[in-house]
Amino acid sequence: MKKRCTSGYVRSKKTGKCVYKTGRVGRSLNKKRASKKKSHKRSGRPSPQTSATLFNVGYTQFGHDGNLWKIKKSKSGVKRWIKI
Repeated sequence: MKKRCTSGYVRSKKTGKCVYKTGRVGRSLNKKRASKKKSHKRSGRPSPQTSATLFNVGYTQFGHDGNLWKIKKSKSGVKRWIKI
């Protein structure tokens, strides 16, 4: 006859060894999982967060650095934020 498992452990039907008691795979019944709080990180982008392609050429907006930015078309035809 095998010994009983200690508190919080149960004998596994497959292996016959004492394993930690869990309700679902990987989740403990006795221990609560620490929740991760998502922090809003400030973007390293100094220009406005919105894409310049969404607005017309000449549109102005304040950026993350506090400066005023204007949309201009580059030589290749792509709209870009240019600091004023």
